[in-house]
Amino acid sequence: PTRAAREFEPWARGVVDAARNASTWIAAADAVGQGSVAIGTFGSPQHYGLADVIASFIEANPRARLRVEGRNSSSTADAVRLGELDAAVVALPVDETGLDVRPIFTSEVFCVSADADAMTAPVTIEQVCQRPFILYEASSHGQDPTRLQIEARAQAIGSHIKPVLEVESAETALDLAARGIADTYVAQVLVPTLDPRLHRASFDPPLTDTFAL
Repeated sequence: PTRAAREFEPWARGVVDAARNASTWIAAADAVGQGSVAIGTFGSPQHYGLADVIASFIEANPRARLRVEGRNSSSTADAVRLGELDAAVVALPVDETGLDVRPIFTSEVFCVSADADAMTAPVTIEQVCQRPFILYEASSHGQDPTRLQIEARAQAIGSHIKPVLEVESAETALDLAARGIADTYVAQVLVPTLDPRLHRASFDPPLTDTFAL
């Protein structure tokens, strides 16, 4: 080696070592089943078999580290867009800017009331606007996908929803509805758990939540 080569050697070895360390780190980070995964969900995924999905994932990837966050769908979509979450299951509609959105299943949403006579036929948005009503997902500030659908229907007839109550959880809304305070709505997955005092009817036209990855 020349004198210049000997002087250059420490720099060259540093470059080679840095490249080798970077390659080792990338290989570890990208190893299938060994990385850290952050998944987002809509507000109440426990009713849709979330624990079964998590258990299956952990069984298939025992060396993985998994974090599951539950938020309102609009906030969850924002977190994926910002890179805070790797992926999420959300209820549509959400802002699709910068996202790859793939619908995976649908679920009907029903109107429920303690007044049996009010639930003998499909419920129109005009009736919803005229009767006392409870909305939930209060912390979403009106950005909850189901609420957006209901309120869009009200706007389409030149009206709007005037809730007598806004609460956070569907369970609280249904409990209050069962006491006859006001009507509310319920996802199909919760219908088997309804209080016997509650009666349900489809919306007219039917209201459907679409869930997407």
